[in-house]
Amino acid sequence: FEGIDESIKSIHFSSKKLLDLGFNFQYTVEQMFEGAVQCCQEKQLIPVPDAPEAKPQEQPLNAKMKGGEYKAEGDQLGEVAV
Repeated sequence: FEGIDESIKSIHFSSKKLLDLGFNFQYTVEQMFEGAVQCCQEKQLIPVPDAPEAKPQEQPLNAKMKGGEYKAEGDQLGEVAV
């Protein structure tokens, strides 16, 4: 990006500490994003598209996304660079 100080370090988020403490994610990032968009559409904060787009193949509720791939329940999510 233009005008961004190159000396600023990237921020990295990790779920490792939570997972080490026994936390289990109930929803994938994709499910949370879709829920947020749907909620905003219901509240008319963002427009609803005229023609529905073809949805990608549904993933099971216990699937987790890592690097664009879904991992089975029990697999750990790694660090996510933002």
